[in-house]
Amino acid sequence: MNLISAKKRAEQQPLPANYPLRPKHEPRKLRVTGKVRQAINAMVWQGLKRDEAAEHAGLQPHSLYVAFRLPHVKQAYLKELEVLRTSERARNVHTLLDVRESENQVARIQAVRTLEEMDDENIPNRRGIQAIPGVTVVIQAAPDKVSVSPIIDLTADVKPDVP
Repeated sequence: MNLISAKKRAEQQPLPANYPLRPKHEPRKLRVTGKVRQAINAMVWQGLKRDEAAEHAGLQPHSLYVAFRLPHVKQAYLKELEVLRTSERARNVHTLLDVRESENQVARIQAVRTLEEMDDENIPNRRGIQAIPGVTVVIQAAPDKVSVSPIIDLTADVKPDVP
């Protein structure tokens, strides 16, 4: 049997109903492993700069720079950073409490304000803007003093001739 006849026979026979239709090669899951993961952890948890973290992990600084251009590497870095931010939240509150007890009056007032405004529902996002669902319409008032030219009456003051 030759190859051509086998192809023709395969084309003529219908596929079974439960035949899995998927590509021959499924796309690889993109993962951050090894040295890049070690460099990300050094940046987030030890506070190293990118070049220092690359050398700490045994990478060239440019290699880590190129790796951070990949979306899945950026995503892994941001996830790790969010873990750090969440885990440090309690310490931040304690720091505010310590500042509140300090001698600097301005810092004390700001710490109290921040503590009073904090709750789980009203935590501002990274830009400091609270995200609220809905539509916001901003209406700006006209300036207080509007320059209006005086009205000039151009009608003639003519008295009718009455005999």
